[in-house]
Amino acid sequence: MAPSSLKRRRMLHNALRKFLIPTFILFCLATCMPIRTHIANALKKPAQSKGYTGGLIDDVRFIKCFRWYKTCDAVLERRAQHSEFVTWMRVRKELNEETLYSVDSGLFYHSYLYVHLCEGNKNCVSDLAIAKDRTSIPMQVLQDINAKLQSKDSSMFHRHDHHKSFWSRIFGGRRKRLSLQGEDWHYRRHGIWCKYSSTNKIDEGQLITNLQIFLGSGFVDPRPTWKTAVHEMNHDNRKNPTLISVSFQKNDKRLDSQSVSQNGVLNADDGKFKILQVSDLHAGTVIDRCESQLCTNEWKTQRFISRMIELEAPDLVVFTGDFINGPGTVDYQTAILKATECVISAKIPWAITWGTLDYSNYASEREIFNFIKSLPYNLNYLHAKQVQDASLITTTFALQLKRDDEIFGIVYILDSTNSENAVDFLKTAYENVSKNSDRNTLYSLAFQHAPIPEYRPSGSFPIIGSYNDKSPLDVPQVGIRKALDDFRIHAFSCGQEHENDCCLQSSDTSFGNDVWLCYGGHAGVADQYSAGESASNVRLFRIDDSLKEITTWKRNSLEPDSVYDYQFLFKDNP
Repeated sequence: MAPSSLKRRRMLHNALRKFLIPTFILFCLATCMPIRTHIANALKKPAQSKGYTGGLIDDVRFIKCFRWYKTCDAVLERRAQHSEFVTWMRVRKELNEETLYSVDSGLFYHSYLYVHLCEGNKNCVSDLAIAKDRTSIPMQVLQDINAKLQSKDSSMFHRHDHHKSFWSRIFGGRRKRLSLQGEDWHYRRHGIWCKYSSTNKIDEGQLITNLQIFLGSGFVDPRPTWKTAVHEMNHDNRKNPTLISVSFQKNDKRLDSQSVSQNGVLNADDGKFKILQVSDLHAGTVIDRCESQLCTNEWKTQRFISRMIELEAPDLVVFTGDFINGPGTVDYQTAILKATECVISAKIPWAITWGTLDYSNYASEREIFNFIKSLPYNLNYLHAKQVQDASLITTTFALQLKRDDEIFGIVYILDSTNSENAVDFLKTAYENVSKNSDRNTLYSLAFQHAPIPEYRPSGSFPIIGSYNDKSPLDVPQVGIRKALDDFRIHAFSCGQEHENDCCLQSSDTSFGNDVWLCYGGHAGVADQYSAGESASNVRLFRIDDSLKEITTWKRNSLEPDSVYDYQFLFKDNP
């Protein structure tokens, strides 16, 4: 053999020994997972490539997804030693930056919450609890099996998170299984505990049908069919520490219906209907543990709104824009649940109209709108039945008020951020109601976020309340004031301008009727968009068909039990 050839072989041998072998060892140490799992996910494509968005499940795990995997929405992993690879679906979150909701991260991987779909509707997961600290046991599990803790034979006295040996972690060797016989809860690794049910009665709330992840502090889940599995678990992210909460859903038709109207009609059998206008809440999400004044103010805001609902018991709540704070919000879903918690818990119908800050840097407007429409007691899903182009993302729709099978009022929700012609919609909605009603008077109110040009009248005019912001309005909408007159809308109320909470009367001689133009003020307690230390406030409207009148008044956060600026907006004098 030639000396040059022998020299090359020696160099190759040294390279293998000094570079490839140490690299392989470092790879194994870094991953601590069976090599066969890496090969399966790097070379094979799972049968289902979309993430989990609902369905029955029979297992839940935190699984690492490495950079060289083909996809993280679905990964291949064994459910048990020496079993076949099965597909695990990642619990998706509608954020365009997926690493935000990873529960753990490293140099080569991110860990996510995964589920395995239940086949045949048997032995599916019926309850779920996740420990904040993987070495601890969730309180719910401890409470459920407290009686069995008295027995020394209970598997609760064993360490559930057993470690494999070094070689077992690398090559996937057998590990000793835990005996969980006699326990209702079954440990599924990494702090996850599951209960199982042999029934397939989905409609009776026996089985978990969906999971969702939420980010940030102050998370609450007021939805009747949802329950929190873990609340504000620390996210071990190398760059951005985040609090993660997980909720699961059980479809239970025995609970009160979450849908309050199928056709846009709300009943008021006594002829009285009260509306609470909540504007400019600016709810946001601080993703890590929050101890700032901002979180204190959010807590005060929730208490204030809760108190208003307790005192007034409204029949409808209208959020007139900026109910979340887009620039300061990472998880729009957490922010929306914060903003609507009190209303959903009270089971009150509610609607929103878009504001300039109701957006997210991590999600589309459609994703935000779809989440809003999915929430209990929300009425915004009606827009698709009432607008000409149902594909539009708009909050424009109308509600009819019924008394003894007769329509006596109409409430218009308009979208000042959309280019859709609001005048055409008002005309169509008014004509549809008028042809089905023989009444001479239809009590009418309209709401949107931004004021119209007539909110800057010239000369002297009647006014009740504070009118401090008189800066020029850049409003593209035209013709709204004439439409208020043409379609007999008695009052129009908006938000946006925090320093204005008045009602001013528009008495232009070019229009036939006088109309009150009102402001809802701002409901967020001492939020960053309000000047000074002005009290936050809400506005209320009451339609009373027995007294033939529409009235309005306000309450504020400094003296919530007091009513002020009470006034008549309309009085019918036959």
